[in-house]
Amino acid sequence: MSGNPLHSKISIFLHYSDSAQLDHWDLNMTRLQTNSNIQGHIGELVFEHFCQRNKYAYISLDEIYRTFTPENILRFRFGDRRIPVRIPDDIVDEVRRFSFPINRDDHKPNYVYDFLTVSLMSSFTLTGDRYIQEPYLSKKAFNWIEVKTGKAKLSPAQRNYMKTSGIGVQVFRINTDLPHTFDVTWEPKK
Repeated sequence: MSGNPLHSKISIFLHYSDSAQLDHWDLNMTRLQTNSNIQGHIGELVFEHFCQRNKYAYISLDEIYRTFTPENILRFRFGDRRIPVRIPDDIVDEVRRFSFPINRDDHKPNYVYDFLTVSLMSSFTLTGDRYIQEPYLSKKAFNWIEVKTGKAKLSPAQRNYMKTSGIGVQVFRINTDLPHTFDVTWEPKK
């Protein structure tokens, strides 16, 4: 085994204010099989930490779809901060088009990419603990991001959108071997 902490057992501890609440749980321990959904979530978590370390704010396409204002302002995430960003006029149409669910299903939407990022190193000033957008923000500060784990490949739709994008498109690949299972234990409050 390598030094990767994910290779060891991971326990999730739930603390209850009343241990009687645990009576309805039949299992004291369960084994969670690793699947593509878990791999995707872990990949996105690693990506979010990468963004914070490298001064990129990000927003999911689902959040763009649900919250894009008529003033073209989006609230990007940077750690636990929310940074309002006015999207430049020359990319507004693309941002709206790319953030529309490709399966046209509001109940279980599927988006062409995972995130839109903006570099906080360009056209932002840190004032106290707040990032303030300067008057002109170039489209070069933005990137569409697709997070892939293992050997997953871009879909034909993703490749087609890439050809029409005026914003950069980056694939963020997590090349790590995850354990086949995670052991999840439930511990009552003592």
